[in-house]
Amino acid sequence: MELIFDFDQRQGLANVRFEGLDGTEDVASMKQALSLLKIRNPVIPFADAVKSGAYDHVPDAEYKRMLDTMTFISELWRYPDEPGEAPQKSEMNALALLVNTIEALSQLNAQYQMENLEES
Repeated sequence: MELIFDFDQRQGLANVRFEGLDGTEDVASMKQALSLLKIRNPVIPFADAVKSGAYDHVPDAEYKRMLDTMTFISELWRYPDEPGEAPQKSEMNALALLVNTIEALSQLNAQYQMENLEES
């Protein structure tokens, strides 16, 4: 499956959606279902778009924010028990991505709370 998205005015991801499965796939088990629900790392089509010149018109500051967003998002494509320096996967199953996303959001929330405490 492909993760389809747009960039918003801050170069964050917006209008995130999936493309690939149409609901007609025959799935006999949860294991088989999860093997079908692998989502490709969005950094791959982004890199392809960059190579094809799709972002050549984007100002450098905006492109840097897009690249930073894609770098952050693509970090989710690692299995939780792998070290941070392990290569990112080209695709992962939906449950592993959900686990990674929950962990990343909780860490960002903790960082946000700590920064607010320091400012008070």
